[in-house]
Amino acid sequence: MNETEGSTSSSVYCLVSEDSKETLQGFADSLYRLTPDIYLGKAMGSDGLVRVFIDFSKINDLGGRIQLNEDRIKLKLLALARRFKLVNPRVGVGKSFAFAYVSAKNNCISEKLGDLSVSALEDFADPMGEDLEYRIEARKIVSKLSQLGVLRIKQFIKLPRRSLSSRFGALGIFLYSWIAGVDRRTWDLFIPEEEIKEELDLRDLTSMSACSDLESILFSLKSCTDRMMMRLAGRGFRVLSFDIELEQESYLGANRFRKVEIRLPFPQASPQKLIQVLREVLNREIQKTPLETGVIRVMVLVLETAPRLSFQRNLLDQTEDFEESWNEFFNRISVKMGDQRVFFASLKDSYLPERAWGRAIEKKKDEEVVFDFAPRPSRIFNTPEVLHFSQSALYSRRMNRRWRVLFWQGPERIESNWWESKQGSPLARDYYRVTAESGEHLWVFRNGKQVFLHGIFD
Repeated sequence: MNETEGSTSSSVYCLVSEDSKETLQGFADSLYRLTPDIYLGKAMGSDGLVRVFIDFSKINDLGGRIQLNEDRIKLKLLALARRFKLVNPRVGVGKSFAFAYVSAKNNCISEKLGDLSVSALEDFADPMGEDLEYRIEARKIVSKLSQLGVLRIKQFIKLPRRSLSSRFGALGIFLYSWIAGVDRRTWDLFIPEEEIKEELDLRDLTSMSACSDLESILFSLKSCTDRMMMRLAGRGFRVLSFDIELEQESYLGANRFRKVEIRLPFPQASPQKLIQVLREVLNREIQKTPLETGVIRVMVLVLETAPRLSFQRNLLDQTEDFEESWNEFFNRISVKMGDQRVFFASLKDSYLPERAWGRAIEKKKDEEVVFDFAPRPSRIFNTPEVLHFSQSALYSRRMNRRWRVLFWQGPERIESNWWESKQGSPLARDYYRVTAESGEHLWVFRNGKQVFLHGIFD
């Protein structure tokens, strides 16, 4: 497992909250896209706080390695904490983990830490809230210091260093060094959980009753999907499929749990655009099968993801926003038309027209397929249309279309794979590109004396 030493620059940020570790797990997930140097306390400390440490010494912003403003980062972290609905979040910054934690817990800047009571030495000794022995030993030191009249951190740091060992033991020396900024303690890096799940128990919201209509459900889901998408963004992913579980009020004969599967043809990263897709899906589901009772809990569980266009966001490049808008449009269309009817076509190097393309969930960038055969039309019919040929004209009865032929270009002989032929010999067709008087270019083939329309060039 990776470990790191406490930073010696003023780049370590600490967020403390009165939530559980599981709640802060999602918050830590959402920061992964900025920096992987994240440390999450293993449990709630004796002070009732859970802490997250983030090392922002250098992050990739605007395509370069630069230092960001401390106040701006603190505001961003607090705004993110509010989106995760953390309880009483506070952010501190310092040159070490201990400094950052003490700053966050006491809600003060590093320059004012010297004015804190010597009881803060307990926090310097155990910033992660995991070492009870250190905290108890530090408490004894605080008691001795109080008897000596040393009541502030700035008074403690002025004591002669050579006398600390005899008076307070090894921990006294360590505390002096940690306050001075020399902190070489190590902690395990935060590792995100494999499963991404968010839920909201509506029974905990005293201002809301059970949801019984689409708008109320969407209002509750917005909070869950927002956190889900932020966690995915932190890992550099977009969502492709996820489940929504609705728990309904208990009622005789009613099915309490209802699951709705969301399968997106195209990956989505924007929570605002995703909620529009959810509106279409849930509206269709509720119209088809109305809710039996009110909903008291909602849960979302990610099943399938796709990588983002880039792991680090470039604020000067709007390509990602453009792709998101297109994907949201395609997803909403696919909900109405069916996911099998909306897709991207990816070219393949095959001389057989039916196999010259395939379905893709994303438009491939800078893809160039070099063909060593004649061009193919962009529109190919699933079933070739029978044409009637007379007096230099082609006529389709089913389509009720007539084309006056100017000239024929070809033929191009195309044969099927002999090993796939049921009759033992490959199917052979002679294809022609026909230019019509109307300006259209038709792709036709002859099968004996019959002529078939297989595609149209755009």
